[in-house]
Order: sequence, then structure tokens, then C-alpha cells
Amino acid sequence: MASLYQQTQIANLILRTSDGAFVPVDQSNADYQQVMGWQAQGNTIAPAPTVPNPTTISNSACMARFTTAELTAWETYVLTHSTTNPNIVLGATVGGATWAWSWTVLTGPQVTLTDSATVTAHAALVSAGILTAARSTAILTP
Repeated sequence: MASLYQQTQIANLILRTSDGAFVPVDQSNADYQQVMGWQAQGNTIAPAPTVPNPTTISNSACMARFTTAELTAWETYVLTHSTTNPNIVLGATVGGATWAWSWTVLTGPQVTLTDSATVTAHAALVSAGILTAARSTAILTP
């Protein structure tokens, strides 16, 4: 029998397999309280799926996966928050009136979608409310 819940590659999120919803690991969250109750009954959360071989795409192809609204939200967050999270702040730089994007995880013009640094950067964007978990997953899907 399949597990009702599964770990994900995104930190602090659990997948509810019955409806595909992501449940944040947060003691005050009602859905997470259900997960804990389910576990207390002796059930086990399934492990995260195995990450496939890294898939590398160009930086521009990666950025094209973001909507304009998501890029604007990222820019707005950086400009309005005093955050020291390098995955958010150093992931983007402001140059005059133009917004120039670059990931801290880039080693050049390529982005490896399944690389742990890329996944960590996306988790930071989800935690900051810049992306939803579902959109992060969609962007990182090869």
C-alpha cells in the first residue's frame, strides 16, 4: 500500500500523495498536525524520490521558466527586505533601472536543475514566498 505522505527534495515540505498538496513542516499548520497524527498511528512517510541524473540547461532557458510576476516578486523581495540569505540576495543584482539576474549557484552560463545548490536556492525562494512549491517543482523539472 502506498504511503499517504512522501518526503520531497524541497526542504521542510511533505507531499500529500492523495491530492498532490505540499504540507509545510510547521507545528502550527493543521495539515502538518494531521501528518504527525498519522505518524503517531505507526505510519511512515515515504522517502523522497531518487533525483535523476543532473539536467543542465542554459541560464536564459532557466530564467524563461519563471513568469514575469515571479521575477517581479523576487526583485521586490530583494529591494524591500533586509535579508542575508545568499540564495535570494546574491541570486539577483540591481543595475540602474534594469534588473540583471544571476544565480549564486551558477558556475557559468549553465544551470543544473537537479543540483543540490539549485534545489537549495529554490527552497529559499519558496520559504520567502517568492515561489510556490508547485511552481518551484515545475521550474526544476527537466
